Amino acid sequence: MEKPTTITKAKNQVITHIYHDGAENRREEKFSLIRGGLSWPVDNYPGYFCIIGERYLENIDHTAEDKKRGELVFFEEYEDSCIPLDEFFHRLTDAAKAWGCSTFYTVPYDTQNEYFRELGRFTSRVGSPVRTETAPAAGAFHIGVSYIQKWAGEMGLLDLPQNSIVAGQLRGFSLESFAEKPERFHAVNGLRYVLASIHQYPEGHTVFAYRPPQYPGGSTGWMGF
Repeated sequence: MEKPTTITKAKNQVITHIYHDGAENRREEKFSLIRGGLSWPVDNYPGYFCIIGERYLENIDHTAEDKKRGELVFFEEYEDSCIPLDEFFHRLTDAAKAWGCSTFYTVPYDTQNEYFRELGRFTSRVGSPVRTETAPAAGAFHIGVSYIQKWAGEMGLLDLPQNSIVAGQLRGFSLESFAEKPERFHAVNGLRYVLASIHQYPEGHTVFAYRPPQYPGGSTGWMGF
């Protein structure tokens, strides 16, 4: 997918992707939110992240309890054995910068705290504002999977690329196989984490925020998101 030339963020939190090829060819795409889902490596299964944006809808009441939701755009995904970890973190922070994503939803901090610390050291070193937050219902996979079914099926607002890692895993997915070995579905986990946040927190309301600590010599922010 083509990456935007410029990204801006308005006071109302709307993120605009600007694409231009000279003065005459310019287009904009607006998003009410852009977030990521992150699955840490477990045993022999790789780490994974994906980034998704919800298109901004003009002329609707964005404060309404049951407001109409925008189409989801699947920007990017990546999986890696995470050896070395820095390679995975480079891909994650580069993708976050390219699409205007600052927050990745994942498991609670205390379940994989060593990975969180390593990410904190890395983001401090490279000056990235990327942070992680606990995904709603992170431990209740039935709820997360139901959100995938809802957005991709009932609501018809998520169209996953057929050649994507996560689409391939969903084709071989069953609740029985997931319950037996959830780590095997690392991409499904990453997707359900971010979709749960989008479904439950459309305006950015979050809980259990975890911002990787800044270490000596580190800096923050390249885009202010």
